[in-house]
This record gives sequence, C-alpha cells and structure tokens, in this order.
Amino acid sequence: MGVVVKNMSFKLGQTLTITGIPNSEATHFVINVGNSEDDLWCEEHREGGFPFNQGEEFKINITFTKEQFLVALPDGLVIHFPNRQRDENYK
Repeated sequence: MGVVVKNMSFKLGQTLTITGIPNSEATHFVINVGNSEDDLWCEEHREGGFPFNQGEEFKINITFTKEQFLVALPDGLVIHFPNRQRDENYK
C-alpha cells in the first residue's frame, strides 16, 4: 500500500526529502510528480533494482531543476529523470 500526497507545492530549485521504512514484502517503489493523476509524461523512465533494505529506514532527496529531477538514493547513487513538462511548479 502506498502513500499519496496531493496539493503540495514542489517548485523549481527545491529539494523534496522522502523517508520511510519498506515492509518485508516490498519489491519496488514508485514516485510520481505531477499536477494531476491525468498528467502524461510520455514513456515511463525506470532504473533497475530495489535500493532499500526491508525494515530499515531510508531517505531519498529529489532536487527539482528546469531540465531534470535529481534523485539521490541511500546508496549514494544519483539518478537523473528529465523534467519533460518543463513546468516550474508541480502539485
């Protein structure tokens, strides 16, 4: 079961920090950034693997720039996702 946060402003230049503890059955995770559930980002961008340890707290930092979202994972890996809509503010 996931957590959904709506009507939270995420603006250009900000960093969003997500913390959590994956349960023992977790095999994947999803973070969707947009203004509505109807936003289409074209083809989904995926990176392989599950970078968390079940039962252990994790922290992800997402930095929002005009060109991309920089996602820093707990293991130090930084993944670059394109800001395809080029918006400067997402809900």
